[in-house]
Amino acid sequence: MATNKKATKKIRKCVNNDITTTTTLSCSSDDAFETFVLIESHTTMNDNQSIDPIHRQEEADSCFRRIDPNIRYTLKSMMKRNHLPIDRIISYEDDIVPFFKEHPDSVYVRDLSNGFDRMLLHAVCQYLNLISKSFSQDGERYTQVENRRIEFVPPIMLLSEYVKLLDGMMKSAM
Repeated sequence: MATNKKATKKIRKCVNNDITTTTTLSCSSDDAFETFVLIESHTTMNDNQSIDPIHRQEEADSCFRRIDPNIRYTLKSMMKRNHLPIDRIISYEDDIVPFFKEHPDSVYVRDLSNGFDRMLLHAVCQYLNLISKSFSQDGERYTQVENRRIEFVPPIMLLSEYVKLLDGMMKSAM
C-alpha cells in the first residue's frame, strides 16, 4: 500500500504575547485519508503567568546553585542581616540581559574598582549562565563577561526576583 504525503504547513501566530506554531500533516493512502494536527505553544519571557510556579522555582533554584558556593553564602548571610543591595543586582541585570539578548556573541566589559561590586556582578553572571572574569589593566580592575552559547536566553526568574523570594521565605520562617 503506497502512502502519498502532502507538504507540511506551518503557521506562526502571535496572540497576547504567545507565539503558537501549528503544524498540519496530511497523509493520504488508498484506504483512508487522515489529517494530523500538532500544536506547539511557546511563551515569551513577558508572559510568565502561564508558566507553572513550581517550574519557575525549580529553574531559579538550579540557576542559584550555579553561583559559586562562597558567593551564595555571602548573599544569604547579607539577606539575613538585610544588607543585600538589591538595587545593584537589578542594575547589573538591566545592563547585562538586554546587552546579551541583542548581541549574544559580544563581550561585555565593566570597570569596577570595588571588589564587592565585582562579586555581585559575578553572581549575576553565574546565575545567568554567563562566563565572567576580572582582570587588571593600567591599574584599573575590569570584569569581562561572555556568553559561550549561540543565543542568550535568560532564566524565567532573574536573580533579583529570586533573592526577594528567598528573603521573603527566610523572614516567614522566623
